[in-house]
Amino acid sequence: MTSLSAPDSSFDNETPIHIRGDDLRGDMTTRTVISGSVTLDQGNIHVEADSMTIDWLEGEVQRITANGDKAHFTRTISKDNSSIDARARNIIYHRELNQIELQGMAFLRQGGSQFRGENILYDIGAGLVKADSGMSGGVEFIWDPRE
Repeated sequence: MTSLSAPDSSFDNETPIHIRGDDLRGDMTTRTVISGSVTLDQGNIHVEADSMTIDWLEGEVQRITANGDKAHFTRTISKDNSSIDARARNIIYHRELNQIELQGMAFLRQGGSQFRGENILYDIGAGLVKADSGMSGGVEFIWDPRE
């Protein structure tokens, strides 16, 4: 595992989540699926995807999965106005674990650090990154000491 500078320790669970898309199906008790050019905004977070699935437990968001060839996650870090930029076929936010899981052609950038691999797991609170190559291709880490 490699460590990045830890951003704000967790997502803001008090700020409303605003989701837009072409179609919504489901409920707020088990699962909601939004499809068609989906965007999610919550405070300093912006996510774009072809579709998005929200898994609920007792009225609380447990997991948000963004799917699509161009699923994209960005988050501005308030303490230095830098950002986290992530792309993958599937981007999964695990609320309870405070982790982002990137699956399929994964890319993560924060400041001068960049990671590429088939899968990347990012622990937001600890700033830890774990990348693996899946079946092939290896992983790549780029660090620019000037940033």
